[in-house]
Amino acid sequence: MKRIAIVAISEKGLLLGDKIYDLTLKVERFSITKLTRKGWNSQYSTLSELMSEIFPKFQGFIMIMATGIAVRVIAPLIQDKAQDPAVVVMDENNNFIISLLAGHLGGANRLTEEIAALTGSISIITTATDMNKMKAVDVLASEWGMDIEPVKNIKQFNKALLNEAYYTFYVEQGIDLPNKTLDIKPIANFQGLHSGWNILVTPKIINCFEENIIFLRPQNLALGIGCRKGYPRAKLLTIVDNFLTEQKLSSKSLATIATIDLKKNEDAVIALQAKLNIPLTTYSKDELNGCIEDNKAISNSLFVKQTVGAACVCEPAALLAVGKGKILVKKTIYEGVTLAVAAKEPFLVNEKNNFWFNME
Repeated sequence: MKRIAIVAISEKGLLLGDKIYDLTLKVERFSITKLTRKGWNSQYSTLSELMSEIFPKFQGFIMIMATGIAVRVIAPLIQDKAQDPAVVVMDENNNFIISLLAGHLGGANRLTEEIAALTGSISIITTATDMNKMKAVDVLASEWGMDIEPVKNIKQFNKALLNEAYYTFYVEQGIDLPNKTLDIKPIANFQGLHSGWNILVTPKIINCFEENIIFLRPQNLALGIGCRKGYPRAKLLTIVDNFLTEQKLSSKSLATIATIDLKKNEDAVIALQAKLNIPLTTYSKDELNGCIEDNKAISNSLFVKQTVGAACVCEPAALLAVGKGKILVKKTIYEGVTLAVAAKEPFLVNEKNNFWFNME
């Protein structure tokens, strides 16, 4: 779940922050040492100290203060639109809420609208595509929970949208987009077009670099892994990088790493999880063997079964992790490592999965 911080620097701001907390129960509250209140973290002596400490740790910020104060305090912390968290600003009287930073990719516009609906404040959103009631490509990426690349092409896409261009979506087989009014075509139809504005929804790496092409990366893949005990972490990271490159798969489409429960504390596996920043899912030998029994095409190894108790690790772990799907890349053997990839099919993209708050 996305982490949201409320930051307030006045008594009335604390009261408004408590109201939002009571309505959502999904926020953490921060203030400065001169203001103490139950439920609030006020260990920081200055606002600058507070924001410097927590800015990298949260995906969304509700700053209850003057806009000028918020701008000055976050200015040194801003990086780029692909990394910055959502920042919205509210006045302490709950009159207005402003989408200040990362309106599209970070989700600040959506956070603004949701808080306004909860509190009765008036939302203020100034991004051009939203003012014109259009769905920008980075808005779609945020709503659908997909990574977008290359980020440098977003500006051209949104500019084209304002000039009444439209997007064509080329979608990988097995992926179902929620909006059927879009111009959606099978990705097999894509032939490196040099006209129009093309959005490719796929986990696959396709070498097209024109400014009129953007890739949306669905998180529909599971990376299954088996490795010997004490495997060197640097070597595993390199092997996985090379494997994904060889298979022409984007790491941004990996939803989880999957392996046997014996490996959940393996140093190299933990390092891989940290690098990819995705969950680690583990299964018992019985679960893996049950999957193997149900899927006769999965590889079998007597040596592996004698070693860890399951006849195979990477393929059944990946398949179990996607729930319902297929093996996309069969077991690939490296020195002391086995890797496989499973794809969830069908992969149903759901706009409601990525709300800041569930208001239904």
